Amino acid sequence: MLCVQYKADFIWLLQSLLILLLNSHKQEVTLVKSGGPLGLSIVGGSDHASHPFGINEPGVFISKVIPHGLACQSGLRVGDRILEVNSIDLRHATHQEAVRALLANKQEIRMLVRRDPSPPGMQEVLIQKQPGEKLGISIRGGAKGHAGNPFDPTDEGIFISKVSSTGAAARDGRLQVGMRILEVNNHSLLGMTHTEAVRVLRAVGDSLVMLVCDGFDPQKVASVEVNSQKTLWSRKTTDVPLYLPLVYAGCLRILKKP
Repeated sequence: MLCVQYKADFIWLLQSLLILLLNSHKQEVTLVKSGGPLGLSIVGGSDHASHPFGINEPGVFISKVIPHGLACQSGLRVGDRILEVNSIDLRHATHQEAVRALLANKQEIRMLVRRDPSPPGMQEVLIQKQPGEKLGISIRGGAKGHAGNPFDPTDEGIFISKVSSTGAAARDGRLQVGMRILEVNNHSLLGMTHTEAVRVLRAVGDSLVMLVCDGFDPQKVASVEVNSQKTLWSRKTTDVPLYLPLVYAGCLRILKKP
């Protein structure tokens, strides 16, 4: 009986510490409009994916902060979770409900945000290209297109699909296949289409700062592809009619060709 009580007290203590930790990361921000935009973009909502933020706890997140804009000057950052806007609870709001709250015709926008932990593996990579040198990466994914994450069809992120053996990225050595690209020279790629992301990457000069985080594991992709090929091979060999030995033998010879 005593052990059960200790266990209950321990769980209560953990829950209290978690609530205290989450509340300590909450911040109230007031944006005073001066005729211009708020200078931010959002992703997520109860009806939209918000990768790489809120995977285990969906919500509305800031996906882009315009440098020197109103949101930037107020200390808001990419990845901040928006909990409330002018006392409107957005914890379970749809994407459009969150947009309407932010675009409300009010002079002041009071926001309650929570600074969630950064996505796993998040790092800033500074690459200096040599004269005439290419960056040397290819990308996949993007909004309203084919999913770049082979393990999640709802993920609209931009991922590195190839690192050329020659180029600035290979020489630097930090960018790897499967990484998710969040920003390039302060341009957020969250919510961008594939074409828009390509345009941003092509416009970089001799130096670029890339914000990346963990994406998908290319080794797991290779493993899945090998297993798929084995399954396909098995189907090809077992689906051949066994009552036609000459044709069956011919098929086997063809299939065994390199």
